[in-house]
Amino acid sequence: MIQELVATLYSGLVVGSLYALMSMGLAIVWGGLRVLNLAQGSLYMFGAYTAMMVGSLSLGAGIGLIAAFVVMALAGVALYAGPIRLLADRPDRENATILVTFGVATALESVALLIFGPRSQDVPALVHGQITIGGIAFTWNSIMMIIATTVLLSALGAVIKWSRLGLAIRALAQQPDGAQLVGVSRHRTSTLIFMISSGLAGIGGVLLGSYYFVTPYVGQNYLLIALIVTILGGLGSMVGTLYAAYLVGMIQAVASLYLGARWSLPVLFALIIVVLLVRPGGIAGRVAHERL
Repeated sequence: MIQELVATLYSGLVVGSLYALMSMGLAIVWGGLRVLNLAQGSLYMFGAYTAMMVGSLSLGAGIGLIAAFVVMALAGVALYAGPIRLLADRPDRENATILVTFGVATALESVALLIFGPRSQDVPALVHGQITIGGIAFTWNSIMMIIATTVLLSALGAVIKWSRLGLAIRALAQQPDGAQLVGVSRHRTSTLIFMISSGLAGIGGVLLGSYYFVTPYVGQNYLLIALIVTILGGLGSMVGTLYAAYLVGMIQAVASLYLGARWSLPVLFALIIVVLLVRPGGIAGRVAHERL
């Protein structure tokens, strides 16, 4: 029983790490630009397919991970340079961008369905093999996921906190007009935000795809979890998103063990309701002028 619980908690840790990586891109875009990017889930999905195609060429899982980051980062640049930038000055831009990104997500799903078909497919694991401790098997792939996520999120936190780009992002998030008056390029910074967010989505898709599977519609599930995490943590709060990701991962794992997998989402929604009743801004939600 103890071994089963430890294995479950470890699974929650792995999944929570991946959820943190998935949701952080959504949090950065919302915190920095007040844009809810509903195409994020489709970027996860295409990141996984990119790695799968690279794997089919026998170029290695590491090359697939890099390719997914680069391709999805470029997709993010195109997404901002196209519809998002065109809507940037509209008074109803928040609602308009939600509709546009939803349309982009639908289009990407249709493209993936035409190219790859509806069947589930596996993404190559980063590393193979496992280690057994106390009768519990830990795959090297899951260990590498935790390490990769920790390194990426630490690097992202360092960039946001200490770099000139991070300073520009925080200035744009807190006071867009004032940031532009002191020389921050709104569109260049916004493009970089989308590039980072989409690149993280690509990596998250690869890691999740190697842990589970990928289909043209799996992005919907990814997006739902990312929304749950960001709302629970507080929209735009990176710290809250990090806490919420691990909390959601653990709750899902424990609920699946004791109640069954079908109860994991109802339990999460119940948790969101309770948290938002107590803290309407989420776990670490802040007022609008203090985002990020």
